[in-house]
Amino acid sequence: MAGITDAVDALAAHLGLRVDWTRLHHHLNTAPVAALLSAASRAQSHGHTVDRHQRDINDLLDHPGDETANHEDTHLVAAALADLILTSHEQRQTAIDQAHDLVDALTDLGVLTPPT
Repeated sequence: MAGITDAVDALAAHLGLRVDWTRLHHHLNTAPVAALLSAASRAQSHGHTVDRHQRDINDLLDHPGDETANHEDTHLVAAALADLILTSHEQRQTAIDQAHDLVDALTDLGVLTPPT
């Protein structure tokens, strides 16, 4: 459960808010809270994917192989990874945008509050 709590806290912080966990648990079966949990999970997952593929590109370009390696293939793999990064970044941003659309409903429930 720590993974989702970290994801929700990170998403709320990104939105400039904080989570009232007591209120979240009280409203756990509501559509806005379910959507928040989904958005937080997707934002975190896609963020990790971006980070992982960025490391893969860096490793690939820093260590392209020996003299027998096909450098054109290396560049094609790097380009494919870059496309995956872009797609994951867009999907992460979509999840953040969806969470932003939930702010009013979650604030009304007391789940998201201004930072103290």
